[in-house]
Amino acid sequence: MTLGFIGTGALTSAIVTGLRSLEESPLPVLLSPRNRDIAADLASRHSDVRVAADNQAVLDGCDTVMLAVRLRSRATSCPDCGSGATITSSA
Repeated sequence: MTLGFIGTGALTSAIVTGLRSLEESPLPVLLSPRNRDIAADLASRHSDVRVAADNQAVLDGCDTVMLAVRLRSRATSCPDCGSGATITSSA
């Protein structure tokens, strides 16, 4: 099972860093390249964190995807997320 993140800002960085601080290695992670600097930093610090080519690659390559973008950015970040996906917004 692979965990994906579309949106690579402060929220994604904190979650991935927190998951990687656990003693038992959790799931592999696939990040969108939305914020290339944060995504590259996380991938360089953790061997089981990779950066996908685009958002669609995250959707195709993961069993569970966290949509970590601002609500107003959702339509452009993930236009197909509404089909067959459950989206819960906190922002």
